[in-house]
Amino acid sequence: MMGSDNIKMALRNIRSRQMRSWLTIIGIIVSVGAIITLVALSNGLELAIVKMFDKMGSQRVMVMPIGMQSGSTAISFGENDLDIISGVNGVDYALPYYVKYGVEIEYKGEKISVIMSGVPSESGDLMLELYDYEIYSGRFLEKGDQYKIVVGYLYKEDLFEKSLDVKNSIKINGEKFEVVGIMEEFGNSQDDSSILLPIDNAWDLLNDGAKDIHYVDVGIKDGFNISLVGDKIETRLERYRGEKDFNIVTPEQMLEQFQVTLGVVKVILVSVALISLLVGAVGIMNSMYTSVIERTPEIGIMKSVGASNTDILSIFVSEAGIIGLIGGVFGVSLGTAASYLVGYIAEMSGFKLLEITVDPVLIFGGIMFAVIVGIASGAVPAWQASKLKPVDALRY
Repeated sequence: MMGSDNIKMALRNIRSRQMRSWLTIIGIIVSVGAIITLVALSNGLELAIVKMFDKMGSQRVMVMPIGMQSGSTAISFGENDLDIISGVNGVDYALPYYVKYGVEIEYKGEKISVIMSGVPSESGDLMLELYDYEIYSGRFLEKGDQYKIVVGYLYKEDLFEKSLDVKNSIKINGEKFEVVGIMEEFGNSQDDSSILLPIDNAWDLLNDGAKDIHYVDVGIKDGFNISLVGDKIETRLERYRGEKDFNIVTPEQMLEQFQVTLGVVKVILVSVALISLLVGAVGIMNSMYTSVIERTPEIGIMKSVGASNTDILSIFVSEAGIIGLIGGVFGVSLGTAASYLVGYIAEMSGFKLLEITVDPVLIFGGIMFAVIVGIASGAVPAWQASKLKPVDALRY
């Protein structure tokens, strides 16, 4: 028998048992679709994170008290710490930040709790450049600003029942602050719901006048080695504070931490999807074993008219491979559609950082993986069918 004849027979066998075949195929579709979706989403998130850190630039370090990266602000710097950092040779600028969580604000009688950041208003132009900030309306903070704030995009329509615009006022701890600017949309709810105010106002209003600094964004001059300057900052700051209760983190290190975490999450998610694929493989094997039992007399007839063991093996392997191929094609289609749907839902929900891209290599790999799983699952039943003796098969 020719290879094309074996494939035609395999297709005919699948069509003659449509219900069982499609139930088996659905298991592969769901499994492959889940893998494609999870890999595409994790790749999209990783791409977005890489782009975000690329914008930060390479000639910068963040000096943070221990615990700041996890959201704790129990330890802080003071103005003397800032002076020490600024005085290190090779430092271009040192921008101090004060962060307060759960600050209650009021607008036209409505109250909500938000994250608030005190920033050096005199460095507004530098901040616009460093963080790639864009202003939707109004302006950014400027030198000399007092009781002025810049708010995230969500304040315009979403966070309050009444829309908010430039020149409106918000009460913070009973004090009125004029909105001088609304930021362009970032694409994540944390940034889009944040408020920036002059750091002096933040200290007075939110910290009882104590001039705490929760982290320092340090720029390194061109031509200076970022690692050497970072080491100098660490040495001098540790000597002054008497202990190393802070971390110096580069954008590259932060990116590596994100990627390691994301990699672990990706492995866990794909492992779960692979378990479902294993279930699909067991379904194929079960279907092929049942098919061998049902068609034992047919196998005996084929062998009695000259079909070889290889022909019988080829028919059943082809059938399993075709089931895997159909499941792979539909699974990849389902996974691709689901990925873009999740991306669309995320964007509509305000999370615009996710950049969904389904690589052609991922599509081809998903289909081939399904075919290989199908063939591997059908190999044992096919081998068993090929070893049946014609006389025994006809007697079955």
